[in-house]
Amino acid sequence: MRYAMGIVPGAILGALRDRLVWLTAGRGFAFGVATWAIEEEWAAPRAGLAPSPALYPWQAHGRSFITHVAYGLTVDAVLRVLKGPPR
Repeated sequence: MRYAMGIVPGAILGALRDRLVWLTAGRGFAFGVATWAIEEEWAAPRAGLAPSPALYPWQAHGRSFITHVAYGLTVDAVLRVLKGPPR
């Protein structure tokens, strides 16, 4: 499940990044923030994969935020190598 939560959003960005240019803002920063907010703060608790975000200390949210931003920056960098900059 965790691999799918990483692969699927990256594939969607690769397919739609020329149409959803706002996701490439900050060289993937916006994409990382969006995946953090959607996956960690909204979808995982509602799917029963994680407890409510309110039960975690702010440090856990911070670590999760940083790792998702790093993911967004990495996906953007890989897509720029493979496909060039978004149009």
